[in-house]
Amino acid sequence: MAACAQAGQTPQSTAPLPPTPQILYLTHTPALRPWRERIAACAASQPQIGLRLEETAPGAAAQAGAESAAQAADASLALGEPEQTGGFFSLLGYEDLRLVIQRVNPLTEIAQADLANLLSGQAVWYNLPGGAGFEAPLEVWAYPQGDELERSLRPVFPVWSSAAWLAPDPQAVLEAVAINKGGVGFVPQSWLDAGETEVKTLPLPPAAAAALRLPVTAHSPAEPQGALRALLACIAKR
Repeated sequence: MAACAQAGQTPQSTAPLPPTPQILYLTHTPALRPWRERIAACAASQPQIGLRLEETAPGAAAQAGAESAAQAADASLALGEPEQTGGFFSLLGYEDLRLVIQRVNPLTEIAQADLANLLSGQAVWYNLPGGAGFEAPLEVWAYPQGDELERSLRPVFPVWSSAAWLAPDPQAVLEAVAINKGGVGFVPQSWLDAGETEVKTLPLPPAAAAALRLPVTAHSPAEPQGALRALLACIAKR
């Protein structure tokens, strides 16, 4: 006959304990800030994953803190062709760099040579085809040397105006162009998906558009397995 619990005793529970989530540490560069939402959504859809997500400075060794953080990360997301060697790179998708100008700017297209002259400061808006009568001062926005966007833009447009303003991230470019009629700069497409009413995109010449379609990669010390593999696969599908 089975023994019964004595009065006043609490029966032992036989339900299994829930599994402890595996904490994954991911970093991303400022250019990929809009990707945070999809990364978090993928982590939330997988109960076995806990997520620590941080933004770090671009470049393999931009500063000592960012360098040590990148070494500790399970995966580091970046935009453009990787600088690092060694480890494993997972392709998560692509970002197209877009040329943004203010909505009041009359230009609807631009040739490669004209764009190069514009970015180098050797052209003015009203001398470009379609820009007649638009006399707003030219304001070129670029990214600091070593930034992943600067590294991607420099091979396509080697010469930039000495008077170009330097933006710490694409958000600064969007904000500047929105308030300056003669502003121009580049931002990844994901930054435009939320909709910025004061700027518009100017179609790039085909050669430039092809060169500025950039990979988004996740760098990890070894080929991802288990929870990390599942998380990166989810990010790539969104």
